[in-house]
Amino acid sequence: MFTSITWEFFVTALVAAIGSYYGITTLLLYHREIIQWIKSSGQQPVAQTESTGIAEPSHAVMGGIQKESTQELRSSVAAAEEIYADTTDEEPETVTSPEASSQDTLLIGSVADLLQEVKTLSQLLAEYKSDKAEGESLFRTLLLRYPHLRSTTYRDAINFYIVDAGRQQFSFDLSSSEVNAWWEEERPSKK
Repeated sequence: MFTSITWEFFVTALVAAIGSYYGITTLLLYHREIIQWIKSSGQQPVAQTESTGIAEPSHAVMGGIQKESTQELRSSVAAAEEIYADTTDEEPETVTSPEASSQDTLLIGSVADLLQEVKTLSQLLAEYKSDKAEGESLFRTLLLRYPHLRSTTYRDAINFYIVDAGRQQFSFDLSSSEVNAWWEEERPSKK
């Protein structure tokens, strides 16, 4: 069977198959644009400009080009002293030290890391249907890894995030006072 097919017939069939594939695909995907192009090619003639001789369509998509000389664009010339005013006497409204801004950046990065770990831990506790004691132990261990966040203003936001995640995913209830107690290093003894 393969000996009866010539290379010429094979290449012709291959080119025909590829050509018809791309032809059909083009027609299916771009039929509206092709119809629009055919309709618009006969109706609107291309106009020529007098000065340049460049042909431009009468319905330009982005609009025409403004022909102005570069001398008209400059309206005034100013001295360098006028541009650069003396600002040594003025003080900026807010002055932040580089140490404070880098410290805030580090804290925000730590908060983001902690919230990501809280999210992961919440998903694991919900997936394995853990009880409240196990959840408390895991969250307490997690929060003790971030002692530098204990006395910041972000603590309340983190507590709210944990309570909200617990309300949505856990089978047990959490209160903000319980979560707030998890930040302490020692467990309160129950008698």
